Amino acid sequence: MREMFDRFPEVMLIDATHGTNASKYKIFSFMVHDAFGKGQFGQHAVLRNERSSALLTAIEEFKVNNPAWTYLQCVVIDKDFTEMAVLEVVS
Repeated sequence: MREMFDRFPEVMLIDATHGTNASKYKIFSFMVHDAFGKGQFGQHAVLRNERSSALLTAIEEFKVNNPAWTYLQCVVIDKDFTEMAVLEVVS
């Protein structure tokens, strides 16, 4: 997974589940795509909630473990204002 992000760090998709598992945990997923449209998950973070502090921790952990983060040019997310606010802080 890390190798994929090292090779194609320009675009990343980030999304969180919304009540799709029986345990009610939120799964915050980072997906990387290559130049041929093939995607692979770069990280899954299992969170207790979707508060900005939890999302910030997940993003910071991704950054620590993926030095190619500095080459990221575009992040694709859905219309989630908490995600938007956290990404503005870490940018």
